Parts: sequence; C-alpha cells; structure tokens
Amino acid sequence: MEDQQSKVDKVLEFHLGLLDKLLISMANRVQKEANLPKPEKIRTQIDIYYRDRGIDNEPIWIQYYIDIDFLYEDKRIRCSAHSIDPSPYRISCYNLRNMEKSFELSDLPKNSSFVERTISAILGAYNILEPGALKETNYIPKYIRVDAYTYPDQPEKNLERTDKDKIYIYKKSYKFNIGRSSIEIVSCKY
Repeated sequence: MEDQQSKVDKVLEFHLGLLDKLLISMANRVQKEANLPKPEKIRTQIDIYYRDRGIDNEPIWIQYYIDIDFLYEDKRIRCSAHSIDPSPYRISCYNLRNMEKSFELSDLPKNSSFVERTISAILGAYNILEPGALKETNYIPKYIRVDAYTYPDQPEKNLERTDKDKIYIYKKSYKFNIGRSSIEIVSCKY
C-alpha cells in the first residue's frame, strides 16, 4: 500500500509535469508560428499575486505576469502575457536584442487555455507544498514566483527534488527537476 507521501508526490508530479508539458507546447507553437528553429533553452518566469477573498468576501483575485524567453545562439525571443494587459490572453513576442515586437500569438482560445492551465498547475503544486495556504482567511495576498529552465532536447525525467526545501520567515523555496525542466517555486506573503 502506498504511503501518504508517495500519494502527495504523485499529485505534485502531475501538476509540475503539466507545467513542463505546457512550456514545451508553447515552445512548439512559437517555433511553428514564427518559423524559428527549436530553442536551445527556455527560461520562464511567472509571477502570481493571489488572494482567496477580500474583507467583504470579494471573489478570488489573481494577477499574473508570464514571461517566457526562448534562447537561441544568435537571438532571444520573449513572449509575455500579463493580466493587466487590456486583452489579458494576448501573448506578444519580442526580439530582446533590439526590443522590436516580432509577432503575436493570435489564437485566443489556445492562449487562454495556456494561461489558465499554467496558473492552475502552479496553484495546484503550491497547494500540495503548502496545504491550506491558498485558503487562509487573513486577506493578505500571496505572491508566488516560478522560475523554470526547460531544455527541449533533453530526455524527460521523473520528479526529483534538487535541494532541501528552504523555508525562511517570509519566504519558502522549493526546487524540482521534472520532464525537461528545472523548476523553482518561491512563495512570499506581501
């Protein structure tokens, strides 16, 4: 019979594995739509500000900033989606060498699915790492940052923790390798 920790690890592996697959699928989309080669490395930074409910039982509030850098030998393309954008599911891509807007991913259903599934995967993993933290009723927003490095040509790996979790007074950090990604989840109260 499986122990409780292995069940928890399987759920965590599901959420982090989904995040890895979403990043690889985004790389394939960018590669196809922009007629680019496969990137050597993908660096992703995702910031989520989350509050379960406000003082007057306001609905869940989430703000997000997703920046994905596709790294090539001679260029660096950044694709971004931000909740403060007038069109929150727009994904705009820039050449970071000259900051020119290169292209936009125009398929809104795919964009919204990517954003929603990415946020859901992160919140799902965070909820496993910090059970109940998303439901605290102190009305203080949570800040969750995810840094991921994805190597599209590497073989997939099963979930492994790379460092001992680091827990500070105001910040917690968790590091994992899964699929083709190295993922760090940092949470803070702000």
